[in-house]
Amino acid sequence: MLTHTIRTLLFLAFFGVSSYAGNYACSNSGSDPGNIQSAVNGGGTVTLSGTCALGSSTIQVNNSVTITGPATLNSSNAMVFSVNSNNVTISNLTLNGGYINFPIQTTSGFTFVNSTVQNLTNAGCGGGSPAL
Repeated sequence: MLTHTIRTLLFLAFFGVSSYAGNYACSNSGSDPGNIQSAVNGGGTVTLSGTCALGSSTIQVNNSVTITGPATLNSSNAMVFSVNSNNVTISNLTLNGGYINFPIQTTSGFTFVNSTVQNLTNAGCGGGSPAL
């Protein structure tokens, strides 16, 4: 078990995740999307802080996770999160220029609280998936 924990910590350190608990301080750079995706893939609670530059990247949420702030996620893609799992909570975030997409027929237990969606210029809903 110790070997697994050390490997996991080294992996997280290499990809810029600030701790095993899922905390990530955004650097407002091109490395933010990959680092956030890695933290979200780990599940549990992911705490983001600072200003995150997502560019045209979309964070895929494929497992039960809580993603919380305080952080601002700046997107030029319009879709910040694509939620494909049950029991997902997003809280205390500002989504600037982007929204959350999720297939309502296959997801349950989705919570979006104390967060803001702002400055949407090209948001759309396709394939029967609602957007928030």
